[in-house]
Formats: sequence, C-alpha cells, structure tokens
Amino acid sequence: MRCFRANPSFGSSKRRTEIEKPSKRILLKNGGPAAGFTHALSQVNDWLDVFKEHWGTCLDAMKVQRKMVTRVRGVIIVGRASDYDAKALARLKSTNHGDVEFLTYDDLRAPVDALAGEFRNL
Repeated sequence: MRCFRANPSFGSSKRRTEIEKPSKRILLKNGGPAAGFTHALSQVNDWLDVFKEHWGTCLDAMKVQRKMVTRVRGVIIVGRASDYDAKALARLKSTNHGDVEFLTYDDLRAPVDALAGEFRNL
C-alpha cells in the first residue's frame, strides 16, 4: 500500500508511506535486514528520487502549492517488533536510512494503547 499526504504536525514536509504486511520479515537470523525491509526501503527511495527530480510537476499533479512544501520524506511501516531481538531491531532503527523513517506496527500501536489507557482512567 502506498500513501502520500500532508500532515500539519510535520510543518511543511510531505511524507510518502510504504505500508507492508505485519508478517513481512524485517531481520534475518544474523541480524541483517531481510528482503522485505530492503525492498520497501528501495521502493521509497526510488519514489523520493523521482519526486525530487520532478518536484514541481509532482506538487502540481497533487494540487499542492509549491511554497507549502520544503521537504519530502519517506516512511516504511513493516513487521512486528515483538518478533525480533530488541537489540538487533534497535540497531536497524538507529541506522541512517536517509530521508526514510522506519516504524513497526508495534510502534504505531503503543501510542494508541497509551491513549486507550488514559480513557479508561477517566
């Protein structure tokens, strides 16, 4: 699944999101990145390269004013953190992936669980 949208909380940046299945592997047994992760990263980087090369045309096609966007970044959502060694996953997350942020489904779930807990305490 691919998504591109503005998010006011990110200021004047746009994010291109690549969403893979939660079951897609992130890490190999040796701790290196699995094909599911590297493929998603490659897809987002390819898209970012095209966007940066054709900045104006892409924004025009999306009906976004050029002055409203100063940066384009990518996000990969893939896998479950609970399926992997915490240190190996932390190492992958701390690796510089350029303009691409990496999240697991567990990363998305944690704030939702915290919010649900706040509602329960009301």
